[in-house]
Amino acid sequence: MATTVLGSYPSYISLSDQIGFRRFEIDPSIWFALSLQDQWVANQYFLDKMLAAGDKFIFSSDPRLARPGSSFFLELSYLHANGINVFPSPQHMWSD
Repeated sequence: MATTVLGSYPSYISLSDQIGFRRFEIDPSIWFALSLQDQWVANQYFLDKMLAAGDKFIFSSDPRLARPGSSFFLELSYLHANGINVFPSPQHMWSD
């Protein structure tokens, strides 16, 4: 079982680099060429793979402060819809 870092951009990248955990990453030239819908499809595919692998999730940003409509907010909503509950704490760790 591995750990995946989620959070607001760019904090999740910084934390992932510091601790060596997985993160969602697509080349920016490709990402910004995608429609918002296609960006979400790519993000959802990544989340599905991490869920299937049994990953744990930690956050670089406080989930309670996720901006509605942001990628982080959508990720949190998707994980919650898939039975993952958030426990706000200093580490902001998801657990099932």
